Amino acid sequence: MLMLGLLRRSGHGVPRSGSPRVMVKAKDRTSWERALNDHFLPAEQQAINESAIEFAGRGNGRHIVASLQKERFLDPDDMQKVQSFLLGANWSDYDLMTETYQNLCFGMVLKGGRIRGRRPTTLGRAAEPLAFAKTVCEANGGTPRLRTLSLLLSRLASGSPSRIDQDALIRLRMAKYASWVTWDQTTTGAAAPFSFSATLCADEIRGSLGLSSVGFGRPIYLMTFPSEEGPKPIRRPTCADAGLQLRFEPPPVGHNAYGLTKPWEEVPGRAAPPNFNSRPEGLLEGPMRFPASVGIVRRASQMTRRSP
Repeated sequence: MLMLGLLRRSGHGVPRSGSPRVMVKAKDRTSWERALNDHFLPAEQQAINESAIEFAGRGNGRHIVASLQKERFLDPDDMQKVQSFLLGANWSDYDLMTETYQNLCFGMVLKGGRIRGRRPTTLGRAAEPLAFAKTVCEANGGTPRLRTLSLLLSRLASGSPSRIDQDALIRLRMAKYASWVTWDQTTTGAAAPFSFSATLCADEIRGSLGLSSVGFGRPIYLMTFPSEEGPKPIRRPTCADAGLQLRFEPPPVGHNAYGLTKPWEEVPGRAAPPNFNSRPEGLLEGPMRFPASVGIVRRASQMTRRSP
């Protein structure tokens, strides 16, 4: 992921593998190929590729470089900026280089174009409770305070909010920046966004959306709200929006309507690989307030770290 910036299981998900081979048309050439061939001399191309190999050998670099080379939604002129960075990168100071890369990405967010086809009618967002409370606190300038906000969200998610709680919520911003959202693609959002998980298991949802596994075993917040209450565009995500995130991958050639999540390839503490499928993903432009009809629930995990 490129800019640095946030979401997958079985059922009616969208598999990434097993699809028929697709002939790559000119319009499906990657942004990486187009920028490299159109803006750099052969010697520079070689130096850029060598720098990318060095980046790929450290930290999350392998995943980031692989995604950069598959990117199609980012404009080649923006990809040229990434390749120019790689051309001059000094990887002996890895921390400085990743910070520089992150700052570069911040300037290229929300450039993947609008999602194609019908706009989903219902959107979903999944978030770790404390992290989400911090996000809302920041979006509202630190007022109310984090503890007050955490308690408010907890009451709302438990299903026992008062009228005062509900009134307080809709006066708040839900996000200062863009929010990663998902939906049910088989019904264009008519079905609940998280209905692919029959039990609404927190880790099944984390794994399917490709969220961090740091919260494994803990509850998660699931938010659902009508898309029409967020009239801002839903953008296709690019490497720039993902920044240094580990679990991001551009969708395969031929899939141009929206992004697809990158599910977990393994479950912590389990030997058997999971059966998670990709889900649709996009970025809902911010800032935005909590919709009046937003639904927030807190769901636990039915998974454990014990190997089966």
